[in-house]
Parts: sequence; C-alpha cells; structure tokens
Amino acid sequence: MRVLLLMLAFLALPALGEGVWKWKDENGVVHYSDQPGPGAVRVDLHSQTFSAPDTPSTSAPTPRSQRNSNAATYYQSLEIWKPEPEETFPNTGGQVDVRMRLEPALQGADTLALYLDGKHVEEADNSLDFTLTDVPRGQHSLIATVTDGNTGRVAVQSSPVTFYVQQASVARPPTGPTQRNRPH
Repeated sequence: MRVLLLMLAFLALPALGEGVWKWKDENGVVHYSDQPGPGAVRVDLHSQTFSAPDTPSTSAPTPRSQRNSNAATYYQSLEIWKPEPEETFPNTGGQVDVRMRLEPALQGADTLALYLDGKHVEEADNSLDFTLTDVPRGQHSLIATVTDGNTGRVAVQSSPVTFYVQQASVARPPTGPTQRNRPH
C-alpha cells in the first residue's frame, strides 16, 4: 500500500510543477524527494522509454475447453523474480543472476528469450535460470518473452524489471556498508 501511495505521489509531483530529486546516502541507499538532498540530481520522469518486442493482439483468449492439441499454448504468466525490481548489485564484477517463472512450462517449439536493455541475450534462450556477465555499472532493464513457435508472435511477456550495478573504483570508492536498494 505504501508503494502505491509513493508511486501516486511521484506521478502527482510533476503536475504540481515540482521537481523530483534522487540521491544516495552514505550507506548507498537511494532516496527520492521533492526537495534535493546532498549530491541530489533532478529526475526527468518523462524521458524514460523502452522498446518492447511486438505483442500479440488483445483479442479474447480461447477458452481451454475449445482449444485442441494443435492450437498455440496459452501461457498464464511469465515473471522475472530475480533480480527484484530496483535491486542494486554492489561489486559483483558485472555478474547478475536472473531467475524466471513460466506457467505452464515452455511448450513444443515455443522459445523463451531474455532482453537486457532492449538487446536479446542469445545465450539465455529457453533458460529460466541464467547468469549475466560483464554487465556494466549503472541502471539496466530486463524483460522476458515467450514466442509461439508456430506463428512467430509473442505469446506472453514479463513486466520489465529495473536493476542497478554498482562497482567501486579508485575514483569512486565505497563510502560505507552496502545494502540492497529496496523501497520502504
């Protein structure tokens, strides 16, 4: 409930002409506010875009009782559960474990694909568990799709998951103990 209220507050702030500010405290925890904190940067809420793969038409699904064995499989859900939304990975050397859930399991000639920042990760094809390597520091987005092997259309798509890779360097050493970035 608090997350929903926080999201509504963020959506209302630009309408009021106020800015949204983002900064990290000494423990590496990300904060958002309508007033800048130390080292804060203004967040442009209107410039974030994502090009998702084509999705199937929104026609009503055929009831299970009317489907035959030759019909495309109807998936109930596809979810990326790891990394968690807004999770921060400190000093992992660019390795990020990805875990997905698909209901029902992948069928026939259908294919599962993973996209990192809009680019297909070919090595992860048809795998529900995968470790990304050489992910550079910064903000990243993941999305997964299942493509129908018969029609070539996307049968189901996950919600996008945003995560962050934080890597200490000589120029930017850690300032304190690192914590996972989670909304409160």
